[in-house]
Amino acid sequence: MAKTEQIIGVVILGLAAMFGLAIFGSLAGVATDMGTSAGSEEISPTAGDSYVLDRAIDDSQNLGLSVSPTREQGIKLDGSGTIETNVSNWTTDNSSWSLAVTARLDESANQQATYSVVGVENATILVEYADGSWRSIYYDGNSSAVASVAATDETSLTPLVVGWNETASELTLTTESGSSTGALTTTDPTRHVANDLVGTVDEIRFFNSELSSSSESTYLADPIDPLEEETHAGRIMFEEGSGDTAEVFYASNMTATISGGTWASGVSAPALEQGVDYQISTNPLTLTVVDGGYLDGAPVAYASWGTGLSGPLATLIGGFAASMNLVPIIMLVILASITVGVIARLR
Repeated sequence: MAKTEQIIGVVILGLAAMFGLAIFGSLAGVATDMGTSAGSEEISPTAGDSYVLDRAIDDSQNLGLSVSPTREQGIKLDGSGTIETNVSNWTTDNSSWSLAVTARLDESANQQATYSVVGVENATILVEYADGSWRSIYYDGNSSAVASVAATDETSLTPLVVGWNETASELTLTTESGSSTGALTTTDPTRHVANDLVGTVDEIRFFNSELSSSSESTYLADPIDPLEEETHAGRIMFEEGSGDTAEVFYASNMTATISGGTWASGVSAPALEQGVDYQISTNPLTLTVVDGGYLDGAPVAYASWGTGLSGPLATLIGGFAASMNLVPIIMLVILASITVGVIARLR
């Protein structure tokens, strides 16, 4: 009788194991179908447009979703590196224009030296750091204009906006710490030979008109802002994070070539708000750009989401789901073991 009870117990345990595997396997399969795998996607946001990000995902899950207009990348130069591009639809001839850039010196840089941040057409336009000041220079071959603003913190990322007023023949440099205007003069044209930058550059923008004062203020406070009310001729965001080229947005088929630079931390991303900047729906996971929100007018946005589950359960189910193709084999092995045990005891 004892042997019979032991055999029955073994059979029951085996059946329970197979039943448990089947049930847990089903749960893992459902969890996988609901979107337990993490993901990310790059989109070109347009107000009102919706972008499907993943398969069906249940509303009750913790998606861990984040949406950002930047990957917070920049380019660090060591005094010998360069960034070269030609924004063909940006003109500085006989017209007003604006140039915006965010830059900082490296802590190892010589604070008394002069460093070129952005140069255009053999320094026709030059934005540079020089001995405690940020400086912009305009030179047309016969005359020049210079504007200079004291640098309050050279080693922090500093947004700079340079504007040329063709009617007034004036160059203006504006930073968060102040603004300076230099008039065009035909006497003693100022030309400078600067060292290549030892520092970081991010968010270079080109415009075929002077920026409005409100747009200048917006850029200085947040260099990532789309500035939707302005017409860009080009924008380099340095979001790639690897390689030796960077996309030039708003300029068809244009890239910037990076020589001797390394990828580094750039301008930080502002916090976006669901319901204000974007909407989220599920089944499938879909992002919709809100009209008038931060992403409206942005050239790019980045969405990423987690497993759809959180904590140890996500790890357990995720790992089990990955090995569910072994379940039939495991069940057969268990069944065979039980059968052999039963036959041995019956003998």
